[in-house]
Amino acid sequence: METISFLCLITFGIFGCYEPEQPDPEREQLLLEYKELDSKFMWYQAQLVGPATENELRKQIICSDFPTAYEQEYKPLMIKLEGTHETDHSKDLMNAFDSYKSKYNIQCN
Repeated sequence: METISFLCLITFGIFGCYEPEQPDPEREQLLLEYKELDSKFMWYQAQLVGPATENELRKQIICSDFPTAYEQEYKPLMIKLEGTHETDHSKDLMNAFDSYKSKYNIQCN
């Protein structure tokens, strides 16, 4: 019985003083930037599938706006958040925009 009481006392002493990790302010800022960028990409996608969207706007998004945002904002942000490896999410994102290019028969110069 003394052994069990002693083990409980030691266990509570070690784990009872555990303080949860404080969120890293830099990571919190990166996650906020990610949410803003995700909103931008969602707006792009909404414009691409919108029935009233003109093909010139679709071409601008697919050939200019999205690739620029992807290369200059998304990739550096993902490297900071997840390291240098390419994620499945980024592959899915590229495939989605490539499918819009095919669907609307858009040729980028």
